[in-house]
Amino acid sequence: MCHVIEMTGKRFTKLLVLERRDSRQHGTNSTDMRAVWLCRCDCGNEIIAFGHSLRSGNTRSCGCIRSELSASATHRMTGTPEYRAWYSIKDRCNNPNNEDYHNYGGRGIKVCDRWSKFENFFSDMGLRPGGMSLDRQDVNGDYEPRNCRWATSKEQARNQRTNLRFTKDGKTRCLAEWCEMLGLNRALIYRRIRRGETFERAISRKARYGHGDL
Repeated sequence: MCHVIEMTGKRFTKLLVLERRDSRQHGTNSTDMRAVWLCRCDCGNEIIAFGHSLRSGNTRSCGCIRSELSASATHRMTGTPEYRAWYSIKDRCNNPNNEDYHNYGGRGIKVCDRWSKFENFFSDMGLRPGGMSLDRQDVNGDYEPRNCRWATSKEQARNQRTNLRFTKDGKTRCLAEWCEMLGLNRALIYRRIRRGETFERAISRKARYGHGDL
């Protein structure tokens, strides 16, 4: 019996080896028994693979790489801004090794089933306007048609989770947007709120104190 190379925890392209699953016959030779391993693909699927096939690079995914390459050849948009945006959101939500995973998939943010295919994503979102990128209107919601838009960097900055958001007249906006709409000094209003004033009181004192503060 040949020596089995320990592979648990090792990564091979899109596959992470979880554990060994005994040995299986390789090819037509009944005496050729080789170790097989349970692996999880970055897309979420689990497969059983021969160790030598993983190490040689013959097995790199559950088959999704082949599917993606086939789809790319069909729509011929690989490398476009739209395709890169689609691929990026899938990787952030599905790949624990992505450096931003903790802010997306790690928080439970998902890409809707319809957008598992690039063609559907492109049909819903269309061409990316110049200077814009993909944005979720509800920053705690999933990537899906009704929650996504092409947005400017300014719009995206105002839609971050860390922004202060206030509701007035039934509408909720971030502090910067309210101040711009009302012609207020944002730094001044922010200081008032930090001192403990409510949003309504902080913005109501403009007429009395102008752009200064007591």
